[in-house]
Amino acid sequence: MSNLFEDFKTEDNFEIDGVWKEYKGHTKVKLARAGNKNTEYFKYLRKSAKKYENAGTDTKEDQDRPWAEVFSKTVVKGWKSKDGDEWVDGIFLPDEKGDVVLHSYSPENVMKVLLMLPDFFEILKKDADEVKTFQKEKEEEEVKN
Repeated sequence: MSNLFEDFKTEDNFEIDGVWKEYKGHTKVKLARAGNKNTEYFKYLRKSAKKYENAGTDTKEDQDRPWAEVFSKTVVKGWKSKDGDEWVDGIFLPDEKGDVVLHSYSPENVMKVLLMLPDFFEILKKDADEVKTFQKEKEEEEVKN
């Protein structure tokens, strides 16, 4: 028999420190919760709202920029990419020539990815808001796989 606590209880440290989620077998992102126990998210959201309140919203990138900044600084806590057979800290991004190369993990580089790949950004937002992402049994299942 289940109850509300089994269905909705999350781990505070998962929400604040983040949990690793793998995407497509080549990217792992450490996600904290977008809200709830992650109070840093709300603080930065307020700052971002003031910073961007008079900014243009002509393009999708203009609309996503404030959210990408908040996410890159308060929700994404780490990033690993598969380089050959090894997981390494870093993010693959296009260079000046258009070649996709490994860059260091940083909020600035995360923000670039989020703005360049809005569909992936939408997936991250859903995962960062999903209760199951931050539940103990879900994390234990991820470790097994």
